[in-house]
Amino acid sequence: MSNSFLSGGPGRGAALSVQDADSILSDFQIPIHVETVDLERAAGRLLVGQVVADRPVPAFDRVCMDGYVFAFEEFRKGRREFEVLGTARAGQPRSELSNPGGCLEAMTGSVLPAGCDTVIAVERTERLDDARVRFLTDDLAKGANVHQTGRDRKSGETVIETPTLVGPGEIAALASLGIVRPTVATLLKVVLLSSGDELVAPDRTPQPHQVRQSNVWGIAASMELAGFGRPAIRHVPDEESKLRQILSRLIKEFDVVVLSGGVSMGKWDLIPAILESLGVERLFHGVAQKPGHPLWMGMTQDGGLVAGLPGNPLSALICFSRYVRPILERSTGGRPAAFQVVLATDVKESPKQTRFVPVKLSRQGLVQATTPVVVTGSGDWAGLVGTDGFVEIPPGTESVRAGSTVDFHPW
Repeated sequence: MSNSFLSGGPGRGAALSVQDADSILSDFQIPIHVETVDLERAAGRLLVGQVVADRPVPAFDRVCMDGYVFAFEEFRKGRREFEVLGTARAGQPRSELSNPGGCLEAMTGSVLPAGCDTVIAVERTERLDDARVRFLTDDLAKGANVHQTGRDRKSGETVIETPTLVGPGEIAALASLGIVRPTVATLLKVVLLSSGDELVAPDRTPQPHQVRQSNVWGIAASMELAGFGRPAIRHVPDEESKLRQILSRLIKEFDVVVLSGGVSMGKWDLIPAILESLGVERLFHGVAQKPGHPLWMGMTQDGGLVAGLPGNPLSALICFSRYVRPILERSTGGRPAAFQVVLATDVKESPKQTRFVPVKLSRQGLVQATTPVVVTGSGDWAGLVGTDGFVEIPPGTESVRAGSTVDFHPW
């Protein structure tokens, strides 16, 4: 990707807009590889390769509902009472109607017997005795309730257009085709790296000058809920030699490196310079948005993604959801998570930058509505509790009124 935007970065001139950032990242896709997996492990994966019918679908003229099978010509001539000459059951070889003046009781899924071409539903009949049945309708067409051989797909015809994300329908189709080891894209290898001497692990008791790690754990949960698997989690102190050593290894080992902290303009915000010295191409640094202004995005020489997220919890989670997750979705065939909602209350705009506002979702009739949540700042991790995601408020000069439609990004 050569359309890099070398912005001045936070504090050094105007940052690019959210729309410009989207434009730079719009074609970014992480290179993927393929593997075969057991069918029970394929759900949520990106299906690749050919998926064709190994025989016609359906493979035989199939009875579509419980009832009676018969020759329509007799019905057309006016016959309404038929002799029941036997039963066609699902899972049995094809039977035959010996007398065109008779019929066979048939089960859904059974093979249409020879000599029959139409099915009447049992609820449209009246059983006169063990041997006779009366049809209670004159409204019936030839071939009714018969699923004809090859109507859905012919043998050798494509059943699933790939690449596509594997959902319940695709799993059922693969099973029906006997594909028990489908070919899928390999899961992206993702590592979440927190930096900062002030951070300790969640199971540690922090000193008065320390805080427990939270950003990487929240982002890891977001990835798992979105179907991207469990990422690796690492931590590194604010020491240049260790940062350089660890980053040099991680950008070679992983497809995606997501960093939290160390990308702003402080003396110890060493990550941008180290990444560029390691050959990571800077795509942009700094976006006109609140929170998350110091966001840094780059690409490795192998086409991998490096995302330097701000260190504050709200900023980190929002930047991951708004910029990193769409790249993961695009690269693995996932459906975009964002959708539009209606504001339940007014939201104040910012004249020069996009605002991201945490919200709670609710349903008002058939409409998804959102209620903004007040947080004290981008470090207010407690304010995220109970929220469902955030809405995107474009820059402007007046409030966005209740009832307006805005973009919503789920966590």
